[in-house]
Amino acid sequence: MDEGTNRTLTQTGAGTPMGGLLRRYWHPVAAVAELDDHPVKAVRLLGEDLALYRDRAGTYGLIDRHCAHRRADLTCGIVEGEGLRCGYHGWRYDHTGRCVEQPYEDTAEPGSRSKERILLKAYKVEALAGLTQGLLGLAPKLAGSRLVDGRFMGVQQSIAVPKGKDAGLLFLRGVVEEAKRSGLVARAIERTGAKGVSVAPLAR
Repeated sequence: MDEGTNRTLTQTGAGTPMGGLLRRYWHPVAAVAELDDHPVKAVRLLGEDLALYRDRAGTYGLIDRHCAHRRADLTCGIVEGEGLRCGYHGWRYDHTGRCVEQPYEDTAEPGSRSKERILLKAYKVEALAGLTQGLLGLAPKLAGSRLVDGRFMGVQQSIAVPKGKDAGLLFLRGVVEEAKRSGLVARAIERTGAKGVSVAPLAR
């Protein structure tokens, strides 16, 4: 494999060919149980630094890790009934990335609509089979796509949702195997123009 092909296949940031492809599918972000003790977690997914959280209403959010005000780290923020509050100046964001509260500004200028102009980068996130799954782009409408436990998964066949302590791993294994069988992986590699690339079998 030459250097150019290697870069094409391994760089997944926004604006790259593989990054654009991978942003069309759901990806595991973290185990649901990881948010039980501390409901905010710093994650890096496809080259982006994000804050994953679950608010007190049970809503999951996957938003830019840094506050729009002073770029404070939102993973040090406070989870509230609805949304995540920055620990620096108290700006609160909902799961869509909208700023819904500015304590000082709302008090000093009650009629101000400045927060309506503030929007953080935010992505869809769902809990499924013990894992939080994030979508960093727009999912394509694939023939044969279906809902698994009420959520969209871009696979061609039905996948049984396993239960138990290894449910997340088993579910992902099923998704990957189905993607290989349906030709999704082969088509993804073909689109890059790479030659002589194969997919190793999953470890059992």
